[in-house]
Amino acid sequence: MNRLFRVRLLKKGGCVLSIEIDLHSLGASDNLPYNIDKYFRSDPGTCLLRLPLLINTRARSDGIANAAHLMRAAYEGRYPVRAAVTVCPFAGNDFLVEDGNSTVLNAIASGWPDILCKIQLSEPTG
Repeated sequence: MNRLFRVRLLKKGGCVLSIEIDLHSLGASDNLPYNIDKYFRSDPGTCLLRLPLLINTRARSDGIANAAHLMRAAYEGRYPVRAAVTVCPFAGNDFLVEDGNSTVLNAIASGWPDILCKIQLSEPTG
């Protein structure tokens, strides 16, 4: 059975689309237990961000399936925990996912409320 998830994606030109997508058909896991410490290192400067605040910059099926496998292995202690998802501020209170798009999509498919992030502040221009 298909289950659609609402995901926000950044398109070329800076437009953000809110789409419904069957993450399971892309290889996402829907049964990764919510336990942040089993998946991520709590490095200095990390914080929990609500998943609805995140805008993905890509959604690759091979990356999503691989992330599901690695996240399950980390949860079970068979693979090292990873660094937090890297995000940067966007419009309003939103954040663009720079590194960890597939991890975020697996968290959405598994029903997590939030995810550990490292906010990367962009360098001033001009």
